[in-house]
Amino acid sequence: MKMRKTNAKSIHTKLGFYLILIAGMIELYLGLRYMFSDIPSDQRFGIISILESMFAFSGLFIPDLLIYKRLRLIPSNDEFKPLDSNVFARMIIIFITLVLIQVIFMFVPMTVRTYEKALAVAFAGPSEEALFRGVLISIFISMGSNSEKITITSKIEISVIEIIGIIISSMLFMLLHVNYSSNPSLLVAVFFSGVALAVFYWKWRDLTACILAHLVLNIINVIQTFYVVIL
Repeated sequence: MKMRKTNAKSIHTKLGFYLILIAGMIELYLGLRYMFSDIPSDQRFGIISILESMFAFSGLFIPDLLIYKRLRLIPSNDEFKPLDSNVFARMIIIFITLVLIQVIFMFVPMTVRTYEKALAVAFAGPSEEALFRGVLISIFISMGSNSEKITITSKIEISVIEIIGIIISSMLFMLLHVNYSSNPSLLVAVFFSGVALAVFYWKWRDLTACILAHLVLNIINVIQTFYVVIL
């Protein structure tokens, strides 16, 4: 019996796929390096890094498993989603939106004091996009594809299920950043950043743009705080 072929594309472009893979490998290495430390703060860092690596690897495989009903380590060339010509313009729009949210809520990035922890924070971006947008939003988009739509504009319609997915993924994204819980305004900033990323992904179905914007933002935040610390 021949397997039925499908024309479904992966949600990943080659660029997005390998950025997530690199992020997952970095987080896994740092997690294994630190989680067995005798220093409690290093142990926590190691556990968080392992968690981030799980986010990355789940985002690499789960969405395509849902599409193809089989596990593929790496999509074939014809299964990768083509890189959209607007990806970098979209990245800039997403990046500016995230920066504005940080400015509005006076967001203060997490302070890092070592190069390895700076690396982990920077590459948390692709890992988190892989799970919170690549997996969660994709699932709710699939669930809401045949549901009744709410008309936002003449060209934009969204289902209640997709709206719920955006809210749930953003709340989980916020809960991941509970280290900011001493300042509720920062948690609110993280929540609205999650909403923005989810909405942009829902609208454009462009995970690569979200990955790039999140990665660049984290790198800038890390450089900013790390520079202040080492001075």
